[in-house]
Amino acid sequence: MKKSLFLLTLVAAVIATSCVSTFSVSADYDRQTDFSKYKTFSMLPWQTDVSTPVAGAIRTKLLNAAKNEMLERGYTFVEKGGDLTVGLSLLIEEKVEYRSDGTVSYGVGYGGYGYYGAYGMGYTTPTTIREYYFNEGTLIVDIFDEKAKNLVWQGYGFDRLEDNPHKNEDKIDTYMRYIFHKYPGKVKQTK
Repeated sequence: MKKSLFLLTLVAAVIATSCVSTFSVSADYDRQTDFSKYKTFSMLPWQTDVSTPVAGAIRTKLLNAAKNEMLERGYTFVEKGGDLTVGLSLLIEEKVEYRSDGTVSYGVGYGGYGYYGAYGMGYTTPTTIREYYFNEGTLIVDIFDEKAKNLVWQGYGFDRLEDNPHKNEDKIDTYMRYIFHKYPGKVKQTK
């Protein structure tokens, strides 16, 4: 029983990590910032001038995912005038990948007679190089100190997007969690 429970846990862990195995995350922040002084946050409206146009449902899901991550860290949401302001950008770029494929053929032969006979060996590698086009999405989260009007934290992640947009939408919460995993500030909980 313990062995089957262990295997089930292992399979679940592999499936969970394979969902975003290519998602790369990075973050940077102002090391002078005391994140414990912030208690509230507000959300900036979607910035269409710095983002790739996406459907309204996707924008809403991204904003809600960021909002939920801030709430999980103990911050209180206010419509306007929070200690922190959270803004999102999404950039989608078409990329190209080159792949080569081919087979290797070997041949051995003997030529000539007598003393001057010789063995020979050769090979060929016919290779085909193909172009594969895909979209890569970069999700950027900016957090500003509202009073000082300066950027105190930025996290971003990028991944190759699926051809099926619903699969990309299903990953939004996981992507946002991975980005916020690098967030240094956590509000101290009062008892």
